[in-house]
Amino acid sequence: QTDTFGKSGDIILSVGDGSCGAGGDLTLSAGDFVGFNAATPGLETNSGGKVTISSGSSNRNSATTVAGSSGEVTISSGAAGLTDGTTAANSGKISVASGTAETGASGAIEVHVGDGL
Repeated sequence: QTDTFGKSGDIILSVGDGSCGAGGDLTLSAGDFVGFNAATPGLETNSGGKVTISSGSSNRNSATTVAGSSGEVTISSGAAGLTDGTTAANSGKISVASGTAETGASGAIEVHVGDGL
């Protein structure tokens, strides 16, 4: 829903801290295609669901003279070890991978940078 004046609402997904063992996990995933029915040609495809993460735009469809930056997308792993340096630990890794194709081409990994106009 669009707010015509002021900030729109936030969505926050978080998992609580753990006092023993690992902290909680957060998994975002789309559904698998497991059906036996063929898709309607030209209207849909048989495929797994899509996960999209994107930031908000700024005045994308507006004729106003007020401009701002678009939002950020940040992906990071957490820090590890004690802050006083007495205990060493590895921080988490960040993995980006495309799926394996049984037949045909596997998925691609693309990184795009926007144009500065």
